[in-house]
Amino acid sequence: MVVTNKAPILVVEDNEANMKFLLFILKRLGLSYEKAYSGEEAMEIIKDQEFSCMLFDINLGDGISGLELMEIVRKIDKYKDTPIIAVTAYFGENFETEILAKGFTDYLGKPYVIDQLKSKLDKYHIL
Repeated sequence: MVVTNKAPILVVEDNEANMKFLLFILKRLGLSYEKAYSGEEAMEIIKDQEFSCMLFDINLGDGISGLELMEIVRKIDKYKDTPIIAVTAYFGENFETEILAKGFTDYLGKPYVIDQLKSKLDKYHIL
């Protein structure tokens, strides 16, 4: 993990290959992070740390989904305004609009390239 003066990014992704790719990009951008492979694991991490941004996959397998996790996190005062970006392979004509209406700050569709993630992080002053 890279150490910066900004709070780390929380990455929640259940797919090992997708997690590795995302962490590779964050390292390359010089950003620190914490990772969780499930919504439940993320909730344990969130209790003890503050994050500058959160990247949630929507489909996290069994248990808490990325959408449910975002709804839980949004109820925690310190995360009310934290950027939470849905990083997902789900798509459709109105999916992005729907996901933003439910409380996500932004949407990044899979597959994506480094510059697309960098642009999202820059948009919220994470870089």
